[in-house]
Amino acid sequence: MISSIEANLKSFDLPEDYVKFLHEFDSAVLFRTLRQGGGCSILSPQLVIQYWKGYSIDHPYYIAWSSHSLGCICVDQDRLDSGNGYLTWFESMDPDNPIDIDLTFIEWLDKLIEHEGKEFWIPFHEEEE
Repeated sequence: MISSIEANLKSFDLPEDYVKFLHEFDSAVLFRTLRQGGGCSILSPQLVIQYWKGYSIDHPYYIAWSSHSLGCICVDQDRLDSGNGYLTWFESMDPDNPIDIDLTFIEWLDKLIEHEGKEFWIPFHEEEE
């Protein structure tokens, strides 16, 4: 399965932890409720490609979408080997002011679960806790 993921996403430099996740699960929807909606969707390889083509972006690329605050978690390929994490947050309403999360995919996923789905990387969410 890894080879088909890599073949579909050959334009991207994929983080190992994200590839391992895709190998196990393909995609996921976390912390969505029937009454309040929201939640975070970890995109399948097909959706990564669809967003990439649909928005004509080549760098960074989307890997997760938040329905709660309408934004996306992206992999910043320039930071993959930095040792400090490589994720960046882009809010739909303010795409010119991304927030560097400085976590790997698995670190981000662990913290998302630890914070019960709250978007801990967005400054106003830190104040609510």
